[in-house]
Order: sequence, then structure tokens, then C-alpha cells
Amino acid sequence: MTKRRVFIGINIPEDISKNISSIQTGPENIKWVKPENFHITITFLGQIEDDIFNSIKKPLSEISFNQFKINLKSIGYWQSGVLWIGASNWLELPNLKDQIDKKLLEIGIKIEPKPYVPHVTIARPKGRPMDKSLRSFIESNKNFSTTSFTAKEFVLFESIQDDQGSKYISHQHYPLK
Repeated sequence: MTKRRVFIGINIPEDISKNISSIQTGPENIKWVKPENFHITITFLGQIEDDIFNSIKKPLSEISFNQFKINLKSIGYWQSGVLWIGASNWLELPNLKDQIDKKLLEIGIKIEPKPYVPHVTIARPKGRPMDKSLRSFIESNKNFSTTSFTAKEFVLFESIQDDQGSKYISHQHYPLK
């Protein structure tokens, strides 16, 4: 049976993506995320089989949640190899995640419990410890922020890996009210 690498997230508007990509310079040997791949992950499902993938579409369409504003600001780095910009909306994003996770649990899909830190990954310096150039990049961009944008939908994504990196395919869009 075929498996897909799946997550649920929010796309970043093109103008905000351009703003983020303007700071994607600096440290060498970093794999910068392409602007068309910028998103905020809400729930990561990992590798799931096609029948499970198809079974989650309807329950997700039953979610009723209001549109909300998001602002991206502050640069961070996780030792796991992720350079990121934080999402400042700490109320609606976790509440939307809770609703999504509850719907998935209702159909038997368990989500790994771990702290939720809404963010946009901007680079993957995997295997690279925090060094002077990364510290300098973070320090010089510590006040970075975007204008706010409205989250109007969440999306069911599939992540496909190839020689060029990750490509995200939008399978289903779920409008917020």
C-alpha cells in the first residue's frame, strides 16, 4: 500500500514570503527553504497510507473556525537543524490545532503529543552546530517581523522529496469563516 508524507498547515501569502526571502542570505552551507514552500505546520501526520489519507478529508471539512491574523517575527534555531521565524499568534493557532487534532482522534489517528511552537522554517542547516555565522545571522535579524496577514484557510499537504528538496502539494483547502 502506498504511503504519503502528510501535514496540515497554513500557506504564507506571496508578499509575506517575499519579505521573508529578503533575509535569506548570510551563513554558508545552509539549505534555504524556497519561498513557495513557506508555511506554518499545524499538525504533522508523517507517513500515512492512502486509505487513512482519504479518510481524513471529510472530518477536516467539518471544522468551523474563524479567520484570524498572524504576524511572523523573531528568528530562532533548533539544534535539530531548523532555522525559523516564529508566528506571534499564540491563541488562535493552538486552538485551531486542538480542533484539528480532536477531529483526527475521532477517526482513530493519534498525534504525537509534543509542545506546539508555530513557526515558518526558513532554512535547514542540518548537522551544523550553532556557530559564529549562524549566531551573527540570528543577531542581525532579531528584530525581523512581517506585516500581519489573515489566515483564511488551512490546507492538507503532501510532502514529496526529490533531488531538489521538498515539494509541497496542496490536496485540500479548508476555508475558515
